Amino acid sequence: MNSIKDLYPLIGKWKIQGDDVTGEQEMKILDGNYFLFQQFDIIYSGRHINGIEIYEFDEGLQLCVKNLYDNEGHHFTYYIDIVEYDIIIWFQEVHSENSFKGKFSEDFLSYAGAWTWSGGGYSLKAIKS
Repeated sequence: MNSIKDLYPLIGKWKIQGDDVTGEQEMKILDGNYFLFQQFDIIYSGRHINGIEIYEFDEGLQLCVKNLYDNEGHHFTYYIDIVEYDIIIWFQEVHSENSFKGKFSEDFLSYAGAWTWSGGGYSLKAIKS
């Protein structure tokens, strides 16, 4: 990953549908092009969760870092890498086994993949609306 601009394919509104998750998310770029901001509203495992995420590029790691804050009082950190059409998101630490691995469509209007962790996981598809 070279910069925050590598996340530009995620800018816009998305509908999410998966095994145990449905909802919407919208990502915007903040003036100055240093940070991305995302709002989300999902139903996951029967729970209604909404919140915000702030994305920034970490020069030392050469990855994007996002901080999530939700209506249940959680604050989580994720590390993101996009290479061509592949996207990887690690939960709490780089190369964590708790991760999302997915692939964008060639036109970057959808992506599909799965979150996996020890003893669990779920798949999802997101379509730009």
